[in-house]
Amino acid sequence: MVLRTKPGPDGTRARNHAKFIAIDHQFLLVTSANFSMIAEHRNVELGIRVDDPIVTRAIEKQMRALEDDLYEQVSYTSAPTALVGPDKNASLPVST
Repeated sequence: MVLRTKPGPDGTRARNHAKFIAIDHQFLLVTSANFSMIAEHRNVELGIRVDDPIVTRAIEKQMRALEDDLYEQVSYTSAPTALVGPDKNASLPVST
């Protein structure tokens, strides 16, 4: 599933800078890194892996509580293409 922020009253979207992955309600990866080639090769980033189901589920619950107010699901028909690497002509479809 791919989510994006909903437009606000003025039509602009909030910028979501949070980056985390919850795995099996057990592990949580929280990182400053953008999931991109530039971040992978040029940026100095920091992340932490938490192995704690209580913390992981608390973060999942908090994000689910915000989901309806802040986010909308991107469908295949409205999904933009995601640029890959420095070549802006190369693209892959964003999948849900």
